[in-house]
Amino acid sequence: METTIILTDPPPQTTGTSGGSRGCETQAETSSSNIPALILLAPSQIYGQTLATRPIFAWFISNSGSSQMEFRLYEYDQASKQSKLVKEIKDENFKSSPGIMVLSLSSPELLIGRRYLWQVELVCDANRPSGNPFATAAMKVVTVKPDFNKQLSQTNNVLNKAILYSTSVCYKVH
Repeated sequence: METTIILTDPPPQTTGTSGGSRGCETQAETSSSNIPALILLAPSQIYGQTLATRPIFAWFISNSGSSQMEFRLYEYDQASKQSKLVKEIKDENFKSSPGIMVLSLSSPELLIGRRYLWQVELVCDANRPSGNPFATAAMKVVTVKPDFNKQLSQTNNVLNKAILYSTSVCYKVH
């Protein structure tokens, strides 16, 4: 069975729950705490951009306990306005831990010029998935200007490198 989702401009919201739950039971929530159980470290109102065809995905878990997690990566087809599932991790060993978590995928290699949607879900109750907290983010794989690598090699200043990254991406990708 092929899974598809709709992805349009601008990208979807990056946090939420599909059924109104506020997190897993192991999450120590207080009435004054407004920190979501799951926060992706990615832009939320625009498509993020990456130069990496094998990017590192990162998120923050505010939950002090450990919960089963699921990861999904979709590729967006601009012509059909549909996204198809290209990678899914549903493994009993894929569990949350408090703080920043990262995931590197060896496959699939993402394609330059394509748009992707990625999603992380905390599985609080496998029998009631509509209450699971989840977050999504959208990204494009972009190319850089031809002289980028030369300019990057000529600076050792971290701030200048960041500025160079932010100004060197080519926004028109074919």
